[in-house]
Amino acid sequence: MVELSAYERLLSDILGNGRYEKLLVMIPLIQSISASFLHTCSVFILGLPDSRCYIPTIDNISSFANNSFVRGVFIPWDDRTKDYSRCLQYNYNLSACDGNYTAGCIKHVTLNATQPPITNCADGYYYDRSAVHESATTEWDLVCDNLYLMTLSSSSYYLGLVLGSAVGGMAGDRFGRVLVSLVAAVLTLASSLGLAFSDNVYVLIVMRFLVAFCFMPISVNSFVYASEVSRMKTRALIGAVGNTAFGFGCIILAGLAYRWKNWRDLQIVISVANLIISSSYLLLPKSPGWLLSRNKKKEAARICHLMAKRNQGSFCEETFKEASRTSDESKSTVGIRELIKRPYLRFMLCSNAAVWFITSLVYYGVLLNSGSLAGSVHTNYLLGGIVEVCASLLSIPMITKLGRRVTTAGTLAVSSVSCFASTVAIEMGRNNSGAATAGVVFAMIGRTSISATFTAICQHTLELFPTPGRATALGISSFSARVGSILAPFTIQLQYSWPWLTPVVFGTFAAFGSLLASLFPETKDQTALATFDEADVFMRNHFRSPIVTKLFCLPRDVKPRFLDSKCETVDLEEKPNLET
Repeated sequence: MVELSAYERLLSDILGNGRYEKLLVMIPLIQSISASFLHTCSVFILGLPDSRCYIPTIDNISSFANNSFVRGVFIPWDDRTKDYSRCLQYNYNLSACDGNYTAGCIKHVTLNATQPPITNCADGYYYDRSAVHESATTEWDLVCDNLYLMTLSSSSYYLGLVLGSAVGGMAGDRFGRVLVSLVAAVLTLASSLGLAFSDNVYVLIVMRFLVAFCFMPISVNSFVYASEVSRMKTRALIGAVGNTAFGFGCIILAGLAYRWKNWRDLQIVISVANLIISSSYLLLPKSPGWLLSRNKKKEAARICHLMAKRNQGSFCEETFKEASRTSDESKSTVGIRELIKRPYLRFMLCSNAAVWFITSLVYYGVLLNSGSLAGSVHTNYLLGGIVEVCASLLSIPMITKLGRRVTTAGTLAVSSVSCFASTVAIEMGRNNSGAATAGVVFAMIGRTSISATFTAICQHTLELFPTPGRATALGISSFSARVGSILAPFTIQLQYSWPWLTPVVFGTFAAFGSLLASLFPETKDQTALATFDEADVFMRNHFRSPIVTKLFCLPRDVKPRFLDSKCETVDLEEKPNLET
């Protein structure tokens, strides 16, 4: 039987039949739909369709503007990428053909030369608009010499996530989960609409940074809030439910992108949808766990009393007082300072952040690379959303039965194998439809497993750290994840020169992350940690191996855990009478 802390017993009492609890958990978790819109819309907004040099004389004549014909005659073959060049063309003097633009005439009009001169795309670029009507990439020609601007745009967004995660986590611990999320929702709406009216790529880069920076506090504090207003049994499903909502968001976005193929229209639709989703935060009360950690006992008692009535539960004054006393030690501490100064918590924070970094690098690498897979970008993205939902649902029994640690390490290992297998498929997939299809299959397996990793590591993080530092720890972990997501676009860009290198990088990092995650303590059926002291003792009990303690210079002394107590319940029709 797991010994419950005072706050866990308080939650167990006030959550009663759980009807109101479901509302308090679902509202913050559906914010993951907004997260999927904003985090992954660059697949369409910055989509790079199949492209080549624009040949005015040929492309302006509809009867001759056949893409395979133009490629075969005007575009050089790139032996390194095993495909036609996107940035070079043969420079023929077409005037001699006098409108008779056949392959035989074109290839022989350059006299006294066995090889026509090769030049850059002097007349711009031709894009296959069957999938993406107009993206920022096609509008401003972010290809070839300007390809770095497309990559920089994606990385600027993830840089915003990095800073927004850190600021949002600390702001949530300081000012409250709900208040910070509401303010962030207003700022996200303004910046998201501003992004749709960017008049050049540099404004786009800045606005994408602002959108990410403003939204990330919502994402961080949503998961923290859900964990603080749910009982232990429900808490085990938070990560899975959030990632399932993320997957449904990807499915919805695939439909929106198919309907609105102009990137500006799509961005406006996303902004309006996010406003509707974020407005649901107005229905949420403040987190009682956060109020107790800030020593706001009177307001915490009022909200606990309200939750008990709406859940048909009970309110125990003695349990509340004990939970208040337990939280007193953290009222004057700063989460980041406590997490860093304690050796075991510091070690756990750094290790956890490293796994988040690897998970994010691989996840966004696989996701953003969906446009480069064989087949339609909309179809591949839709399939990705479906496997995301399946992975999240599959992760629920894995987390509850196998535990958080085994799920995290195992899914990272599967992702690693999938990435290496896709490398073989990429090398064999040139002009081989079977191998190309296998590459798509391996990519979907990799996305399924890495999505499950995100579910497990998010849930694990919420249970590894105490209430007064939980949002800070999640913010720092998310900060590290966003560093990985910043590097993902640059890693993907490598495939334009070395197609095999990108999946090898992802596979190597995933293998290392699997080994690191296997060292973490298991938190399955573990009571929520309410104070820094409880968390410190829990880590000390786990990391007692001489190898670990000596390698990372960790002390080996262990202190006893907290005790239980009993109390009587009060009438919910009467207001609680507690001192402030």
